[in-house]
Formats: sequence, C-alpha cells, structure tokens
Amino acid sequence: MAYDIAVIGAGVAGVFAALRLAERHKRAKVLLLDLGRPPAKRRRQLEGWLGCFPGSDGKIYPADLDKVSDLVPRRTARAAQRYFYRALEEAGALKLKEEKGPSKVVLERAAEAGFEVVTHSHFQWEPAQIHILSRLITDKITAVGNVELSFDNEVQSFARINDSFCVTTEEGDFNAERLILCPGRSGWRWANDQFRRLGLLAADDVMTAGVMAEIAAQHMGPFDASHCSFVKDTLSVGPLSWNGSVIQEDHEDFTTAAFRSNERRWKSERVFFRVLSRFPRKGEGTAQTDRLAKLAFLLANDRVGREKTRHLQRGTSPLLAVPEFGWLPEALEEIEAIVPDVVRRGYFHFPAISTITSEINLGPNLETEMPGVFAAGETAGVRGVQAAALTGIVAADSAGRDL
Repeated sequence: MAYDIAVIGAGVAGVFAALRLAERHKRAKVLLLDLGRPPAKRRRQLEGWLGCFPGSDGKIYPADLDKVSDLVPRRTARAAQRYFYRALEEAGALKLKEEKGPSKVVLERAAEAGFEVVTHSHFQWEPAQIHILSRLITDKITAVGNVELSFDNEVQSFARINDSFCVTTEEGDFNAERLILCPGRSGWRWANDQFRRLGLLAADDVMTAGVMAEIAAQHMGPFDASHCSFVKDTLSVGPLSWNGSVIQEDHEDFTTAAFRSNERRWKSERVFFRVLSRFPRKGEGTAQTDRLAKLAFLLANDRVGREKTRHLQRGTSPLLAVPEFGWLPEALEEIEAIVPDVVRRGYFHFPAISTITSEINLGPNLETEMPGVFAAGETAGVRGVQAAALTGIVAADSAGRDL
C-alpha cells in the first residue's frame, strides 16, 4: 500500500497530526500507526490512542507554548495553539487555574537555599472530558476518510527507497512519501535506535533520574496547595502535586513512578513531587538511562519501590547500592530547608526516570536532517500534552504542504 504521509505513533502528537491532516490537508492519503489499542478500547498506561493523556493527571500547561517556540517560529506555535484550544473547547470549557505560588515564608526559605521558584498555571482536565475529546477527534477523522488507522501493529523500521520510504511493520510493508515520527514516551528506545541507525543523533549526553517524594498534606500548609517547582543547578524539585497517588508508567521492561489525580479513585491526602538530577553521560545518555532504570526495577521487585525517606539519610536504603542515586541524601538535606518534614515524615518512590529521545537537529518546520522525515512530541525533545499537540499540528502542516 502507498500513502502520502505515514504518522508513526498515535499519542497526543500523532492524533493531533492526524486530525490536522484530516481537516486541513484532505487530499493527502494518510496512515496512522501505533502498537497500542485503537480509540475506545482498553489500553496500557502509555500506548494506544492519545498515549499518556488518558492516564495522566489531566494537566495542560499553557507555558508549553514557550517550549514549542524554541523549535518553530512563535507565530507558527501560536497558530497551532489556537487550533488546539478550539479542539479542547468542543470537549469542555477551558478554565485556567492561575497559580499564586507558595507563602512568603516558603519563598524566603527557597531563596536562602539558592532555589528558583517556578509556578505552573494550568488547565485541569477530568477523564470524562478526555473521553469526549477522544470521541470528537475520532468522529472527525473518520468522517473525512483520508486517514487510515492501523493499531496493534508495531513499526519495526523504515528506510528510504528512491523517492519514498518503506515502513516495515508486523503486518507488512507500507510506502509513504513523508513520515511524521511521534512514538512518544513508550517509544523512546525505538526512536533512539532509529536515529542512531540513520546517523541523525546530534547529542546523547544527558541522563535525568531520581525519585518521587511523598508527604502528607497536613505538613505542607505554608505551600498553600500551590502547584510549583524549585530549581537549582542540575537539581529540580516538583512540581508539587496535591491529593493524588503514584502509579506505574509501564515501559518495555521497567516501570517509573508517575503521579495521577484526575480520577476520584486515585485521590489521597498526600503531596507528591519529583526530585530529579541531570548527569552528563557523553555519548551514552540513553544507554545509561536504560541501565539505571532496569537496576532500580530489579531492586523494587519489578514494581515502583516505596520507602521511608529517612532510610536514605541513614544510608540503609537498598537504592543506594546503585551509585547514580548516591546524590539523594545531600539533595534531600537541601530540600529540607524548604520542606522541613520531608526527611522525618516523608516517603519516596523509585525510580523516577526521564525517558526522552536524544537530541536531533530539526528545521523550523520540524523536519529532520533526513528530508521528508518530521518529528513531533517527545521525539522532538518536548514533554507535555500541549507541547505534543502543537508540534504534531506543526509537523502535519509541514508534511502536508504541497500535497
């Protein structure tokens, strides 16, 4: 079968790319591929239609526009944002929660400890709205008819043959003139392998890892339920996420701690926040990330581990058997200046691993150094629902131009 455009990955980036191609590039014959389940079917945490969004905490950050504006012209990013917001408004009213930040006492503590405080205004979406959005997008794509869906079908590789690309999948080979790559968080290894094979990797020098901290909300009064983060050098703490729970993100053979709060059954009177540090790993950032995630996975007996934070300070936590986590006791001492009870009363969940595709060179239209191949979402180096949607929209317009 031959197509004008193949979209690999049906997460947020891939779905909005497909929607844009259906509505604005109707002449294009499009194939949307994903190894997960199709719309309205039970699916895994990360795979399938809309990817992470249905299983996330439902937060959409307007500030993600800045991330996208670092990749494409701001005017282009704003146009994509308007399109994205119109789609959201059809599924439910957008009400921005403006974050005022924590108390003056907390701000003073953070400044004394050398941390910058960042607040995160956001739209909070509930599962019902996400399901409505899913149905609306599905109906629109189906009604136009130029986008064919192929789910439960893993893409193994792709290669340029003459003037088009041969995409090899479990169900056979497909040809496409252009590709939009957006396999998302579940496909980070696949994307790295493909980029390395094709000589497209620009840098693979960073690993980001840590834990998810947990503390009872009753000990966090001065923070005024603020959704904020604290940043210092290579250390990031946050965002503070209230009244939720930790769940597992399932990758191929390891899990990482993820926060969820947009369903009543996940509610708890707890506050959670990531404690992450970035490490230089010249030329092997993804390999070392993979190794570290697997080691922590084994330490936690194939699940996300949970321990009292004071075990780290006493040196009795098995997590400290992995050298890359040796920075945590010192970091927690720094954090304790802002969150006084984090060591004495807190817990931590491990691992919290940032799985993201290594850096590639992208043009202002999100085209890679291989002509005809575009990247969006985490494959383009940006995280977040809005960032994924906006890059998917921009990539669709770029790939669909002149068709």
